Amino acid sequence: MTNPRLKIYYNPYTVTTEISLDDDPYNGSIIDGICNRRLSQWIDKFIIDLEGELNSANIDLIFEGTKLDAEDVKDAIELYNKKNTVVSINVKYLICTQSSEDRIAQLKNLFEEAQNGPIEEFRTPEIRKAFEAALALEFEVNVLATMSAGKSTVINAMLGMELMPTKNEACTATIVKIHDHDGMEDFEGKAFGADNKTTHVWKKVDNELLTK
Repeated sequence: MTNPRLKIYYNPYTVTTEISLDDDPYNGSIIDGICNRRLSQWIDKFIIDLEGELNSANIDLIFEGTKLDAEDVKDAIELYNKKNTVVSINVKYLICTQSSEDRIAQLKNLFEEAQNGPIEEFRTPEIRKAFEAALALEFEVNVLATMSAGKSTVINAMLGMELMPTKNEACTATIVKIHDHDGMEDFEGKAFGADNKTTHVWKKVDNELLTK
């Protein structure tokens, strides 16, 4: 007797799931409630319910999707196998290798569909501005914490160099903005006064200068 072969195709961009059993569309009870839900929200319970649903000691599972989602499936199966020694789930992963350009194009198409759809909230200028900001090459990372909490250490780790001063005292009490530009060997900086006007222009910024 051959093992039941269950295939899951999951698209995280449209949040759609297609499931087939032995190449036929599967409509079992365990798929109830997974429609339009993120895979991470249902995959653990889904794997557990396979045993009773398919009534087989060996199940062949094929997952097709992104690498990140495949990791969620892998974790769910490993967790299941730790608690179950009766049913064996053999899994094969088909990782989608869609380019980032294709993904962005797909997101843009979905956004335009939403803009032309019946939901008025999706057509506001605020929504478009937020969407364009999400796709922008530049984005802000804010680091906020109390004194000596390790803000400079975190920033230096992100930069890969000891740019911000690190002392057991208030050494970055003022607002500092750092812009990353590929190809620059050194950081250049300038200071602004309370009136937002430039007070000093620096050709090169280093740790010592930032402590002054």
